[in-house]
Amino acid sequence: MRPLDGPRLRIRHAKSDLQTLHDEMRALAGSYEHKVVSAEYDPQRRRYALRMRVPQLPPDDWSVVISGIAHQFRAALDNLTWQLALLTNGETKLLGLRREEKPAFPIYAERKSFHGQGIGCLADPHRTAIELLQPYHAGDKAVRDPLWMLHELNNTDKHRLLFVTAIRNLGYGWASFGPQHCTRPF
Repeated sequence: MRPLDGPRLRIRHAKSDLQTLHDEMRALAGSYEHKVVSAEYDPQRRRYALRMRVPQLPPDDWSVVISGIAHQFRAALDNLTWQLALLTNGETKLLGLRREEKPAFPIYAERKSFHGQGIGCLADPHRTAIELLQPYHAGDKAVRDPLWMLHELNNTDKHRLLFVTAIRNLGYGWASFGPQHCTRPF
């Protein structure tokens, strides 16, 4: 296996599961009549928000599928970080690192919390690239950053509970989301 095959396989697997889930959501949404409960216009976003009553809830299994997708994307980032560390250090040095020094892809919504954890053993250009991807650069919109949403979804699922699945029409497709409703597709 070549160095980046692991992260690529994880991403391919997650994308395949995501497409399957998307297809199932479209099939479910098209299988019954929707009853519009309310319609509101948002002048700032120039959109209507329709609230509908649906006769059938999504399958519980979708929560597990969403969990797996989040895990694969998150693990791909950590696998990539490990491969970048191998380029700089070699496996022998990495295996000797303490737990808190081992390579891992950090994701932070607040600048004050980011101290380069997990990337100290990377080359400068790699550390810089990862730092530039941090959600905290979005300021008070960091919680809407796709990386932050991935981090929260993965950690909540892994440490607390499976997400309850709901369907939301985004105008061009369907997306599943958990308790923190996102305002943009991810």
